[in-house]
Amino acid sequence: MKKSFEKLSKELQAIVYLILSYTCFALLNVFSKQLYALEISPMVITFYRSFFCIVLVAPFAAFMLFRSHQFNFAKINIYKGVVDFLSIPVWVMAVSNMNIPEAVGLTYITPIFTGILAIIFLKDKMSAEKWAVSGIGLIGAYIILKPDFDNFNYYSIYALTTCMLWAMGAIITKNLASRQHPVLVVFFTNIVIVSLAFPFFLTDSHILSQKELLICLCMSSTAAGGYMFLTHAYRSTKISNLLPYDYLRLVMATIISYLFLGQVIDGTTILGSALIFAGSIYLARSQAKENARQHEL
Repeated sequence: MKKSFEKLSKELQAIVYLILSYTCFALLNVFSKQLYALEISPMVITFYRSFFCIVLVAPFAAFMLFRSHQFNFAKINIYKGVVDFLSIPVWVMAVSNMNIPEAVGLTYITPIFTGILAIIFLKDKMSAEKWAVSGIGLIGAYIILKPDFDNFNYYSIYALTTCMLWAMGAIITKNLASRQHPVLVVFFTNIVIVSLAFPFFLTDSHILSQKELLICLCMSSTAAGGYMFLTHAYRSTKISNLLPYDYLRLVMATIISYLFLGQVIDGTTILGSALIFAGSIYLARSQAKENARQHEL
């Protein structure tokens, strides 16, 4: 199985990692929603999620650090942790004061921000074809979410800020992916997040029940898995090559929500998903043909 996977092109490997990452993040949303329903504050949830992530990946991180004989923690790990930590409460502010579909709809501006930042900091190039497919994905997301932009809500600024933070996080992760193993990226990032969340935890500490502990462990496992798969994806190809597939996270979230929360998929969701998949498949075939031509030369 592993050898078969390794025979795939780097671009296809990255797409597989990306889908696995989005599946983990979709499950993470389910577990987070369950904890929110138990009236645990976002900062406490952030602390526990990152704490258990550290516990889960610590043995693997310790082995890698011992094997390399160096503690390669860098300033960029701090930047990654700070950005991830800030994005959580800002996003909570957005969804707490806006209609959730409107807030989520705004987050699909993230790929545009990411593309701009990738061009500035990573010297990536976005072809007209990639921008076009990204636009098709954005239209598909709009159809699925049916956001209402008639009356401007000033709390949408929080959602836009979250988009910027997520875009910054993606750029930093891409930078880290070439320096550190995904396990170490997750380990160091969560150390920073726990350090920042600990003061808030002290002021609003919450002792977990057995049920809450189990949900937290599941949440931390999916969070760690999601970030490791995402880092693997960024290690496999340019970040601009993955941007057109960013909308697959909406598709995975829809599927997971249906399976675990019983949410019905309506006609607009099917239509929007069809646009997203059509654009992604077209771009995948186009890239495959381009790679074949390059190999022939």
